[in-house]
Amino acid sequence: MNDKLIFPNTILLGVQKAATTSLQRWLAQHPDVCAPDVLKDYPYFYNDSIYEKGPEHISRIYRKSFHGESVILQGFVSYIFDEKSLLRIKKDCPDAKFLLVLRNPVERAISAYYFTRQRGLEERSLEQAFADEDRILQEGSEQEKLELTYKLRGLYYKQIQVFLKYFDMDQLCISFFEHIKEDPNAELRKVFNFLEIDPDFQPNLVVENKTKVPKNGKILGWIYRDTKVKKFLIENIVDKLFPVDLKIKIKWAIVDKLVQKDGPSIKKDIPEALRKELYEYYAQDVDSLEQLLDTDLTHYKYQPIDQAPEKQLENHG
Repeated sequence: MNDKLIFPNTILLGVQKAATTSLQRWLAQHPDVCAPDVLKDYPYFYNDSIYEKGPEHISRIYRKSFHGESVILQGFVSYIFDEKSLLRIKKDCPDAKFLLVLRNPVERAISAYYFTRQRGLEERSLEQAFADEDRILQEGSEQEKLELTYKLRGLYYKQIQVFLKYFDMDQLCISFFEHIKEDPNAELRKVFNFLEIDPDFQPNLVVENKTKVPKNGKILGWIYRDTKVKKFLIENIVDKLFPVDLKIKIKWAIVDKLVQKDGPSIKKDIPEALRKELYEYYAQDVDSLEQLLDTDLTHYKYQPIDQAPEKQLENHG
């Protein structure tokens, strides 16, 4: 990379609905971290049209916030789920450090479904959405594959194995949603040590991106859904009037207005039979992950609902 470019050296890989928004904003407060809010969940390595703009495109966004920090952070929750993204990261920043947050895969899948409903992109029942996933992967549009896949994203062992085709395990720091919920300071200290920055820094631990009931689901759906009309307006008006960072800020400001941050969380109770079926779907992957990480993942395995530890956890973003 050109020395004049400001390019990410630390990548937040995912996963969706596992407190990645909170983690990114906590890290951004550290004086040794450059993490512009507009680059949280910005699909630079994922989206073909954005990636083809080249490294100068993302460097221009960093320039407005960069003050010599040692950690330059960028994240998108689907990077770990997309091998093409990993290949591009390998090509452009092979020595990067990576952060990955995992969450009980059943609870994550359910939370992701309701998050998609919140944004007006999902109209099917929970059972139908999960049953349709194979069809979506085979026949769906790129947006449908990105937004309407829930179960496969919880096969963490499989995804980490793809990551290890291109990078070493010592480049990866894995955190757990459950640990972030229970003791965020301890988890942050671990991440700060991994990034070789002051581990004693104490950020303001505000929880971000909880799944809430939207004020207007139809408008949210228009913002998130890809349509020909929206594409025309963006390419011919919005892109010509606003730089990319301002455009992203405007989008998130509108989304924040449409979602009640202090409103009720979306209820996520599901039939016990479906819950058990999901745990069975993930069982082999969880066993393999447990061995790979040498970590007790009992809380990722099936327990009767009245004993399940995740019932005690609130939904972080």
